[in-house]
Parts: sequence; C-alpha cells; structure tokens
Amino acid sequence: RLDQESRSSFDDMRNAYVTSQITHASVPLRSIATLAPEWQTSRIVRRNGVRTLTVRGFVAPGHYGSELLKKVAPQVENLQLPPGYRIAYGGEKFNQHETLPQMVGALGVSLIAIFLILLIQFKNISEPLIVMASIPLALLGAIFGLLITNNPFGFTAFMGLISLCGIVVRNAIILIDYINEKLTEGHTLEQAAMEAGERRLRPIFLTTMAAAVGVTPMILSGSSLWSPLASVIAVGLIFSMFFTLLVVPVLYVIVKSRLRKPSVIITAVLAFVLCLGSGQSSAETLNLTLSDAVGLAMTQNSGLKISRKKVEETQQKLISTQADYYPHLSNSTKYSSLSDSSLVTIPAGALGTIPGLGEFPSQTTTFDQGSSTLLISSTTLSQPVTQLFKINAADHIAQSEQKIAEADERKTQDEVILAVHQFYYGLRIAQKQKEAAQATLLAAQESLRESEEGVLSGNLLDVAVTGTRVNLLQNKQLLLSADIQISDLTSELNDLLGLPLDTQLNLSEVSLSEFPVLSRDQYLNEALTHNPELQAAKGAIEKTRHAVSAARDEYIPDITLFAQHIYQDGAPFLTHNIGIFGAQLTWDLIDWGKRGGVVGQRQAQRAQAEENGKRIEQRITVEIDKAYRKLERLEMMIAVAREALTLRRENLRLSENQLLAGTTTEAKHAEVSAAVKKAELDELQACLSYQLGQAEINRIAGSLTSAFSPPQKPEQ
Repeated sequence: RLDQESRSSFDDMRNAYVTSQITHASVPLRSIATLAPEWQTSRIVRRNGVRTLTVRGFVAPGHYGSELLKKVAPQVENLQLPPGYRIAYGGEKFNQHETLPQMVGALGVSLIAIFLILLIQFKNISEPLIVMASIPLALLGAIFGLLITNNPFGFTAFMGLISLCGIVVRNAIILIDYINEKLTEGHTLEQAAMEAGERRLRPIFLTTMAAAVGVTPMILSGSSLWSPLASVIAVGLIFSMFFTLLVVPVLYVIVKSRLRKPSVIITAVLAFVLCLGSGQSSAETLNLTLSDAVGLAMTQNSGLKISRKKVEETQQKLISTQADYYPHLSNSTKYSSLSDSSLVTIPAGALGTIPGLGEFPSQTTTFDQGSSTLLISSTTLSQPVTQLFKINAADHIAQSEQKIAEADERKTQDEVILAVHQFYYGLRIAQKQKEAAQATLLAAQESLRESEEGVLSGNLLDVAVTGTRVNLLQNKQLLLSADIQISDLTSELNDLLGLPLDTQLNLSEVSLSEFPVLSRDQYLNEALTHNPELQAAKGAIEKTRHAVSAARDEYIPDITLFAQHIYQDGAPFLTHNIGIFGAQLTWDLIDWGKRGGVVGQRQAQRAQAEENGKRIEQRITVEIDKAYRKLERLEMMIAVAREALTLRRENLRLSENQLLAGTTTEAKHAEVSAAVKKAELDELQACLSYQLGQAEINRIAGSLTSAFSPPQKPEQ
C-alpha cells in the first residue's frame, strides 16, 4: 500500500510509474491505460475464521421454511462448486440440528428420572412400566394438536412434549393407586380396574381440562413462540386422558393376571425408554482442519490439563511461601474443668479483733481458691526476624519450581501439537494409501478378467490366471491393512483430542506453508533460548543453588519478636487480661553433623543439575543438526516425488490416447492409473514428511506452540 501522501486522490494512481520488463523504461500508468474508479463492497465477512457469503430467504406467510428447503435442496446440491468452496445451511435448519440432540437427551433423562422415581415409590417394576406406557398415548394428541393449530414442530413444541411426558403419568398414577387400594380391600382384579376407571374419571377429567383450558389463550394468541407449546400440551393432555382411562386399567389387568407374558411388555417399554434416553449416543462426524485439531488438543487433552494444574499448584505454593514474610496472628483457647480445687483456710481471729464483736472471723473458715472451671485464651502476634533468610531462599526455590512447571507445560504443549501433526498427517497418508490400494485392486480385477478371457480363447495358460488371482488377493490385503490403519489412527487422534473414540473424522487438506523456514544457526539460537527442556534444566540449577543457601541458613539461630494477649477466667490471684511481649531465641547448638550433611547433599544436587544442563544443551545442538539435515533431504525428496508424479500423469495421458486408439488394454490402462495414484501418495507423503520435519525442529527450538495460531471452534 502506498504512503498516505501518495494516495490522497485517484489521480495519484494515474501518475504512478510502471517499469517495462523488456526495455526497463519507466512510464506513467496514464500513458498506457485508462483508469476509472468503481465502487464495490470492501467488507470481507468471515464466520469461524472462514470467508463466508450468506444468502438469505424469507418464506411467504402460511408456509414453512422446511417446505422451501425441501424444494431448493436438490438444486443446491447439484451446483458445481470450485475447489475450496462448500455450502452449509443456517437459520432454522442449523438451529434444529444444533438443539435437537440436546433436547432428545433431555427427554431421555426426564423419562429415566420419572421411571426411577416410580420404581422407588411402587417398589416393583411392573407398575412403573404400566405408568410409563401412558406416555406414548399422548404423542398422537401432540401431533394432532400441531396439525389443527397449523403450528410447526420446533423448539418450544419439543419443550411442550417434554413437559407433557411429566404431566400425563399423573393420570396413570392416580388409576393404579386406586386399583391397589381396592385390591387391598379385597376386590378382584377386574372389579378394582373397572371401579378405578369409573371413580377416577371426574378428578382426572377436571384436572386435565383445567390444564388444557389454562393454556388455551396461548394457542389463540397465535404466537410463533408459545402457540406450538400450548397446542402440544392442551391437545396432548386431552387425548392422553381418554386413552389412559381405557388402556391403563386393561394393561394393568393383563400384566397382573399373567394373561400374556410380561417379559414382552417389559422389554418393549424398556426398549422405548432406552431409545429415547440414548438418542445422542450415535457417533458424530466432525469436519476437522489441522488448526481445529490443535485447538481441540490444547483445550481438551488430559496431559495438558494435568500440566496446567501443576503450574497452578506451584503458583499456590509460591503464595504460601511468600506469606511467611509477614507477621503471624494465632489464637489458642483452652477450657477445662478441675476435679479438685485448692482450698484456703483462715483460722478464727486471724484477721484481728473487732471491738464489740470479738475475733474476726469468729471461727475457722475454709473456701475455694478460684473456680472449678478454667478458661485460658491466648492471642499471639509473631514476626520472624532471622528466619527471613530461610524464607527468602524458600521463596526463590518456589519461584524456580514455578518456572520448571511452566517449562514442563510448554514442553507438553509442544509434544501434544507434534503428536497431533503426526496422527493427522498419518491419517491423511493412510486415506491416500487406501485410494491407491483401491486403484491397484481395480487394475488387478481388470487384469484377472483379461487373463480369464485369454485362457478361454486359448491364448494364455491357466497359470497366468493363478498369478493374477494371487496379485488380486495381495491387493485386497493391502486395502484391508489401510482400513485397519485408518481405524487405529482415528482412535488415537480422537483420544489425543479428547473426543469420543467412535467419532468419525473428516479431515481437510493440509496447508504446505505452515511454518517459516529458518537457517540452522537461527534454529539453534531459538532452541538455546526457548527450548522448554533446557529452560526446566536452568530452573533446576537455580533451585539447587537456592537450596544450598537455605541449608546454610540453618546455622543461623531463629529469633522471633512476639506480642501476646492472654485472657483467663478461673485462675486465682490473677487478673483476667494479661499482656506479654518480647523476643524468642531458638538455636540448635549440637546436631552431630546433620546440617553439614544437608549442605553437602544440596551441593551434590547442584552439581548434578549443572551437569544435566550442559548435557541437555549439547543434546539440543545434536538434535537441531539432525533435524535440519533431515529437512534438507526431505526437500530433495519432494522435488523427486513431484517430478515422478508429472511423468506418471504424462504416461496416463498417453495411455488414455492409446486406449482410445485401441493399442492398449483396459488392464494396462488401469495399471497406469494405479501408478498415478501411487505417485500422488508418494508426493503427499514427501510433503507431509517435510511438514512434520518442520514441526519437529520447531518443537526442539521451543517455538512450536507460538508458531501455531489458536483456531476457532470446529464445525460439526
């Protein structure tokens, strides 16, 4: 883009100079072209990071969007789209696909919860199943309600259906409970069932009609939001009322009298409940790009979650260590009851003589000294002084552990991203191998057909057919091996991404310009600066150095300043509130060499950490050299594979001409086509190996996570 002063008007564009590639002369653009400004839309709309064009349509009143989509969808599917383009439906259809599985799951959970509650209350399985059998009786009413009110089956209608399932079981519970009461009174099974239908008709009718009439204003309002919900509830309740009064007593009699096998009914109802409850268990197909896969792994991988929790653990440990710098306020309270108390005896006349009264006390007196219960509450504020050296060392150790945990987290992130690349590329290669195996199998089948025709015509011996069949079986084995490899890699990738293992993955094409290419020295400098394993080793060295300082600080005596307040109740001759302040000294004079041994141990650990840091640094240099040489070789392999693919495609073109001219056979042409597929596989394998090599060298350099941009949520 030109500078601001060079693009202030449209005439500046006309005056821009262009240079000829032949004469190298520069002339203004106006001398060789006529320019005219034209307005156009400059906003590029994206959805989930993908450039998107949205076409909207609105149906006429009295029609549904599903009707329009049903007519338009075949024509849309027949559109020939350029590579890289795809069509997705939004609006009502997208919302339906997004919310319907969750709603079906909610319905299943509701039915299972209702069944479990009934099972706990009735304490047998037959009666809850009979009650659950009343739920399907309301479905016809719900459908009929939507038809007569001309409402669509949408989100609110499904909500009404879930609510209806919880309401209709009430009528069945009322009937069965009354039947059980009559059976307890001594009535026969048939009499109890008939009487329940007669006596419970009015309360069931009144409660049902009250609920149905209560939602009638919502139906009459014609609201697209509330009218479907109300029509499902109202008409569904009315239908369920009549069917429940007829079916539930009969079903109860059939089950209890064993006129038909109960296992049939139980199995049918359980299958119905489980089908509704497990409506979301079918495997889903996930459209996945490499960026999407990395994003899922970064958020859902279990190993990364553990690493992040370890970082959080070290952060909290650092907070607790730094808290030791500050004064500590503590309280200790003790309440006790004494079995015996000390007595004070005052002899008669010990306090003198009072004129007119005589001796005081007039007789020997004994009384308790203090109380039989004792309460002591001590509140202490202490500030460490010389311990601050140890606390400072512990603080640095905690900071080093945090750095180590963060480096381990980055290492885990790089390893997970590299593993995603490996499985993603491996799955793409396996899919290409399957295509090549299918093409080779097709060529073998065509060769077998021609061999059999040659044997029948007497031009070939039977041994030719045998050899062709062996080749056909070998190709079938290769195809089966490719299928097995695809299944294994899909499971591994699903596990790495935190997805259900049965998720079907639809992988997108891989971009071949994902990472910037650096020189060997640049990679090495990056690795020596950012490699997480080396960073963790440096953190370990720093940690051991501070650990040696902490061990030496153990020779310093502990001096603590403190102020203490004591409240007591029950001790004789003492006031209730007592204040104490001062300093406390604690010092181990003789420990028989323990502190010296700890210092020596920490020094040995520091030497090990320093040596390990040198070893890792040297190892990183070796790995960078190996990875860089591998990249150079892979780059040459890509050039060779592409040249071979070009020759194979030219050979295929010639074979097609020969086939049209009748100078070659179908089997030979199929073999040439299979060779093209094999060359495409080799070219893809070389390109993806180069990409994987780039990911590997970026992992060693510690820049794999930063080089990969966070993706958007994948499309399902």
